[in-house]
Amino acid sequence: MKPVKAASIIFGIGLNVLLVQQASALAVLLGDPENGGKVLAERCSGCHVNMFGNDGSEIYTREDHKIKTVEGLMQQVQFCNENTQNGELSEDAMDDITAHLNETFYQYED
Repeated sequence: MKPVKAASIIFGIGLNVLLVQQASALAVLLGDPENGGKVLAERCSGCHVNMFGNDGSEIYTREDHKIKTVEGLMQQVQFCNENTQNGELSEDAMDDITAHLNETFYQYED
């Protein structure tokens, strides 16, 4: 393989990774935080209350929380959706929840 062609392939792969990451972050910006708060209260908070007591928000505010980025937050919302009884949440609802959680608790930059 010619060096120029190899460099073009590597650049193309890097560009695709960057575009995927940026597209993932855009979902946070496009979600409706107000609706996300409603969906979270209706569909998710019961489990969080069972796990942490009170209003369940300690799941987001505890010192050892594992979420460190917008992408990580999106992945966690998707994981919870797939591995709980909430499995039928739409992509829009998950975007809304992610936007609400980011706005209310995390304030990650995209």
